Amino acid sequence: MGAVMIRCPRTGRAVSTEIETEPSVLSRLPEVASRMHCPLCGEEHVWTASEAWIEEPTLVPRKPGDGPGHGSSGGGSDGGGSNNK
Repeated sequence: MGAVMIRCPRTGRAVSTEIETEPSVLSRLPEVASRMHCPLCGEEHVWTASEAWIEEPTLVPRKPGDGPGHGSSGGGSDGGGSNNK
């Protein structure tokens, strides 16, 4: 799944509609006007499915220690003092 994107007419930049779907679903949507508040320019934009596209999420490699199970809730009990200088 990817985010449905439109172009902000004021800034010319791509902005997410906060809708996620498959390209096959987007291509079958009727040409009905939708409205959204643009976080880039603050205005309301009216858009239709023919103006939109799907932006597939990009896979970014995680740094060691990122991700589930590596947050602040499970560590720090070893008393290692790694901040000592």
